[in-house]
Amino acid sequence: MPRLTQRIEKLALLAGGSFKTIHDRIRIAGRLSQHLHRLNIQIKDLQHLKSSHIESNIQARLDSGITRCALYDA
Repeated sequence: MPRLTQRIEKLALLAGGSFKTIHDRIRIAGRLSQHLHRLNIQIKDLQHLKSSHIESNIQARLDSGITRCALYDA
């Protein structure tokens, strides 16, 4: 999984933005990588990442008590 994490972090840096934006992207990538590792999903390249993997990560975050963004409440 470190290879995937490194690739995501590199893309976060290349996407640009402020330091905080880049840092937040890297943190999100790390959480996604940890989630996939806990589920024993062995992805070595981003092209093999499926939307169902991201959906399961979001659902796990919601189940752990993370609230939705205030933008969706309006």
